[in-house]
Amino acid sequence: MIVLTCSGCAVNRDSADKVVAEQRAGTRYSKNTLMVFYDTHIGKEPLLNAFKKMNCEVLHEYRLSCGFAIKVPDGKSLRKTAKRLTKVHGVTYVTRDQIQKLQ
Repeated sequence: MIVLTCSGCAVNRDSADKVVAEQRAGTRYSKNTLMVFYDTHIGKEPLLNAFKKMNCEVLHEYRLSCGFAIKVPDGKSLRKTAKRLTKVHGVTYVTRDQIQKLQ
């Protein structure tokens, strides 16, 4: 199994408890953005339909890594949205968007 090294509130279909939260000192995260990755054999359609039902806005599509950056609507929990997205057919990984400060 390949696990991407995107840290944050990570959700992996193969994890025992489905949600693994990592909070490192000094790490900052976007308050309303998730990154969601999918299996290419299944495709992105089930995921796009879920985004529409959940009123999530697609900010960017990552074609090489088969994923999306999405904006979760104001007032919606990132953790609950991430958990819900893991149940979508074909989703392989969900993580919070990390903010990196360049010096």
